[in-house]
Amino acid sequence: MASQLPAFPRTIFTIVEPISLVGGFLGPFLDPEWFINSQIDAPPGVHDGSFAPRDDNARLIALQLGNTYGLLFLLGVAVLYTTTELKVVRNYLIALWVMR
Repeated sequence: MASQLPAFPRTIFTIVEPISLVGGFLGPFLDPEWFINSQIDAPPGVHDGSFAPRDDNARLIALQLGNTYGLLFLLGVAVLYTTTELKVVRNYLIALWVMR
């Protein structure tokens, strides 16, 4: 039912957003250290991420955040591509608007 949306929102929510969510899902799984370092603000002059200790908890949180991105991807694709009611799509988009 996403085909009922105007062109710009349809492109954003059915193409751009799913791609960005897949990127958020793959980041922590392909390179958890890079993902953790990209989330932490480094002090001036330190660019290698060596300023903060890494432990199993940091890796676990990064993987859980990746899982959340994957779940949001599946939810968005399921709602936008499988529903037959425009009201459901509208409510999904309102929920996204409230979350941001």
